[in-house]
Amino acid sequence: MLHSLGIVGQLYLGVFALSGIVCFAAISRARKFQDPDVRRGLVGLLATAGGWALLRVAGFLLPDPFRMPAYIIGLAIGFATVWAWLYFCSAYSGRTYHRNTPLRRLGVFIFLIVVSIKVTNPIHGAYFTVRQTSTPFAHLAVEHNVLHWTATGLSYVLSAVGLFMIFQLFFESGYDTRPLSVLSVLIGLPVVLDIVAQFTPLLINIIYAPIGVAVFAVGVLFVFERRFIAVQRASFGDDLSIYLDERGRIRDYSATVRDVLPELDDSAGDRLSEAVPSVVEALESDDQILEREQSGEPRYYFVSTSTTMLGDAGAQVVLLSDVTQTERQRRQLAERESEVNYSRCNSEEDSSNSRSSS
Repeated sequence: MLHSLGIVGQLYLGVFALSGIVCFAAISRARKFQDPDVRRGLVGLLATAGGWALLRVAGFLLPDPFRMPAYIIGLAIGFATVWAWLYFCSAYSGRTYHRNTPLRRLGVFIFLIVVSIKVTNPIHGAYFTVRQTSTPFAHLAVEHNVLHWTATGLSYVLSAVGLFMIFQLFFESGYDTRPLSVLSVLIGLPVVLDIVAQFTPLLINIIYAPIGVAVFAVGVLFVFERRFIAVQRASFGDDLSIYLDERGRIRDYSATVRDVLPELDDSAGDRLSEAVPSVVEALESDDQILEREQSGEPRYYFVSTSTTMLGDAGAQVVLLSDVTQTERQRRQLAERESEVNYSRCNSEEDSSNSRSSS
């Protein structure tokens, strides 16, 4: 079966299989997110996108009688991805649309209507038609009809609404959110592939959205996890702030930051590097993590900077966000990996010594 797909088909198979595996693998990471609504939205997004991607894989591999059902089920799950994305965006940005009962009922109603049209397509054929083709590899080619483009247009609009909520949060958070902004754009970038596929035989006519979700999941949950959490917490006002003037001197700070940095007392007018050098060291480090001991236990803070207006003058703001739980989990994992590597090295050394003695 794999051989019959050729190189291009195997490439499509590998990309969608990897996307699905990545999405499902990231669920365990997403379930550790403290905010329950954000956690539910993110897990839902990963589960639906992962299932959609793997059903694409099934559509490539299954024999003819099963390709159509796999495609239709994938369409239904794919449409659910849009609503999971909206739920996540609303919760992550601090809004309550995902809890609004009338909106939720409207969403369920629209979802059921669209899914019923997709599922009954073999009867009416108004959503899509299919044919077997061997270009660029043997697969079930889909010709989308007007109802598909209506539902797809709705999906694009709803996804854009979610992106707007995310970007507004990024803009107002005060953090350097450029990496997260790029990842958010990437989640919608496969739309370009969807459109290009309509005009060139180099791409097959298939929705590429699961690939964008997989890239987004890797970025926010494995690469920029601390920043992802810090920005979300900043939206609820629980970040800790130090305001500096244009010369880097402490001008003001939030009341709660003194609980973490008591040395800030009577530090107005002092340079940050002199009053709390550990904060400057954290800013200049690769991971931007500040470790402080509170109540006999270490706590970890992600440190970043932004600029804002304070009175009539510009000011630099140093922001601290508590990422203790995430950092503890990361360090515990690193310690376990180190212990495993140490045990493996000792075992290999003992084995080598035994062979030498004999």
